[in-house]
Amino acid sequence: MSNDSTKPAIGHLIGDRVVLDSDVGFEFFKKHFYGNPIGIQKAKRIRYPKPYILDFFEAVYLCEKGVLKVVKNGKELSLEELKEIAEREIPHFLYKYHIYKDLREKGYVLRSGLKYGSEWLAYLYGPDVEHALFVIKVLDPNKKILGCDLVGTGRLAHSVRKRIALAFVRKDKNGKPIVRYYIFSWFKI
Repeated sequence: MSNDSTKPAIGHLIGDRVVLDSDVGFEFFKKHFYGNPIGIQKAKRIRYPKPYILDFFEAVYLCEKGVLKVVKNGKELSLEELKEIAEREIPHFLYKYHIYKDLREKGYVLRSGLKYGSEWLAYLYGPDVEHALFVIKVLDPNKKILGCDLVGTGRLAHSVRKRIALAFVRKDKNGKPIVRYYIFSWFKI
């Protein structure tokens, strides 16, 4: 997503969401599935006469891309201020954000995976075109992986015919974050 020398859109931070007016929200949603119209569970790529909401992952990513500015109480937030607020609201936000950004940069469309006990569902084209390819489960950087966690997540992914990707972040020798994935799928012998 490029800025193409246009002015960034304005979003308003209200609670733990960034709210966009319906025209701006629809443009982000229509092109790249960012955000959702308020009160619509499974939005289609049609114009809804409602504001759209972005979560912190989407808002930070769009701010980094230079296509969004976030305002709180009339004051524009810097990218660092927005990240600090997100980190207070979402445990391990910055750690998870590396994964979110990596998947978006790889071209995946990400939607909430909360109902599957994961961070995101990953689509190649979008939720109105296909079923999710992966359930993305972020591994906690401070915990060991337990077999019962793998079995539970794997059974759920299998029951909805999705592969599971366990995602984690490691640092290279220079301290740069590197995202890695373990991908599991069910097979028949």
